[in-house]
Amino acid sequence: MQVELIDPRGDVAPYARQLAAALASAGADVRLLTAPFVHGRLEEASGVELVEAFHRRSGRIERPLLRALARPLEHTLDSVRHRRTAAPAVRHYQWLPYEPVDPWLLPAPGPRVLTLHNVLRRRGPLAAPRYLRALARRFDRLIVHTSAAAERLQAAGVPARQVFVHPHPAFTHLVHLAHQRPLPAELAAPTAPVVLYFGSVRPYKGLDVLLKAIQSLSNIELWIVGRPLTGTLERERRLASRARCRVRFVEHYVDDAEVAAIFAHADLVVLPYRAIDQSGVLALAIGFGRAAIASDIGGFGELARAHGYPRTVPAGDASALARALGELAEDEQARRLLGERARALAEGELSVRAVAERLLGLYRCLIEEHRTR
Repeated sequence: MQVELIDPRGDVAPYARQLAAALASAGADVRLLTAPFVHGRLEEASGVELVEAFHRRSGRIERPLLRALARPLEHTLDSVRHRRTAAPAVRHYQWLPYEPVDPWLLPAPGPRVLTLHNVLRRRGPLAAPRYLRALARRFDRLIVHTSAAAERLQAAGVPARQVFVHPHPAFTHLVHLAHQRPLPAELAAPTAPVVLYFGSVRPYKGLDVLLKAIQSLSNIELWIVGRPLTGTLERERRLASRARCRVRFVEHYVDDAEVAAIFAHADLVVLPYRAIDQSGVLALAIGFGRAAIASDIGGFGELARAHGYPRTVPAGDASALARALGELAEDEQARRLLGERARALAEGELSVRAVAERLLGLYRCLIEEHRTR
């Protein structure tokens, strides 16, 4: 079976590569169409034909403003070229970077699906029921990672049969790198249980809630590994300076080997998000068998209710987060139990192998639907 995974701008590059490799391992003939990844080296997708079909020039422009102006133009030209390519058995789009235009630049009808990674955070026109129904008509299925996201689409009028749910797989592809590189110099020699906040700093991710929560805690060390899309972390650094515990920042890009070292040394991963479907950061925590605390929202809450992982607290509640952090920092056995649950998920229901098998079943169903039309 020929399968194309399309991630035009590389928005979910690690996810797409791991999924592509799992599909190939399960017997599919997989091509991954994407953009150049200019931030460092990514793990190879074994058995996958990787094609830089989008943003070959604009993606390499260093000046942010010029890159932002050039990308939409090149994307349009690339999309027109993509329309003319020979159709595989199934096209699986991982992201549409320029909605609402992208759905109308797709190639001729054929088995095609779209994964919506961010249904619950959609706002404005892209969340309008009329738009979501129109988007669904452009694909055979819309794929989401949580029941809450599926319910949101169905509430907008998308037929239930057009919505397919599969869990976000655990990210295990970096585990083998855990001891190949030392920690970044900024994080050397931790002296207390390490709490890790990882990823870009954006308002919906609740770093401000976390910094309020740690003000009275002295039994942890907080690592903040990430940076804002624009601006600086000056305000966050001021808040951190008032905390009783040690807070360390890493604002530069960290490559895969450094990511692996960071997660291997973390005792607890924290995700104080205000809104989310599911998170690649939690997928990494699960893959590395790390204990985690997360807001009781979206896929975090669904996972906790089904499997007792992660530990959850009400979103935006700094006091509840402080209590949970303090308790788990003191309770190594509780952290170990959460880690064991994470490893069981990574090896079972949330393994990328299991997700790939579910998707191959969907692809076969769609091919048969088109054959009998």
